[in-house]
Order: sequence, then structure tokens, then C-alpha cells
Amino acid sequence: MEARLDAVKACGLDCVQVSLDCAGLPDMPENIPPEVAGRIRHQAADRGITIASVQGTFNMSHPDAKQRRTGLRRLRVLAGACELLGTCKIHICTGTRDRENMWRRHPDNNSPASRRDMIACVRRPT
Repeated sequence: MEARLDAVKACGLDCVQVSLDCAGLPDMPENIPPEVAGRIRHQAADRGITIASVQGTFNMSHPDAKQRRTGLRRLRVLAGACELLGTCKIHICTGTRDRENMWRRHPDNNSPASRRDMIACVRRPT
């Protein structure tokens, strides 16, 4: 993580979007140890770097409801760590009906079912 932040600073940047994989965690972890979140925040602050947001992308349009529920559960974990990370924003993406790659186009992306599932994810109360 420190090397990545040093590279950011060397490029003259002072604001980043953070993915937790930079600290050795999965992008969307089941839990975030407070000391890891604090370390990310302090290492960024020590370099004069602001954390604009944390990566919270999961496949909101995945055809498997269990996959969507897992993503929502992990999104709540990220939301709970935002203050410790020094941000109040999570960046997300809507996803795709492709079961293997959330960045790949799928013919069912424009289906009513795909839109219904993604909207349900966005509206789901925490």
C-alpha cells in the first residue's frame, strides 16, 4: 500500500479512489479490521493524499440473487469502514448479466429482469 501511495504522490496527485486490495484485502471484504482502515487513512494523510472514495463495485445485475445479496452485505461492511478510511463515498457500478465477468456485455443486460434486479439492489434498505 505504501508503495502505491508513494507512486501516486510521485505523479503529483493528491486525491485517490482506494481499492482495499492495496492493503492486502479483497476488493469487497467480509470484514475490514479497524487497524487496516486506520493505516490506509494515516498513510494517505502522511503523504498529503485525500481518499475521495473507496471501491465498492459488485455485480448488481448478476442473475444469481445470492451473488447480489453477498455484494450488498459486503457493501455495508465498506460503508461501516468509511469513517475510519477518511471518506464518506463509495464508488459503485451496475454490472451485467454475465455470470463470469461483470465488465463484459451480455445480451440480457437490457432485459426488464436485469433492470429490476439492479434497481432492487440500489433501493434495498441497509
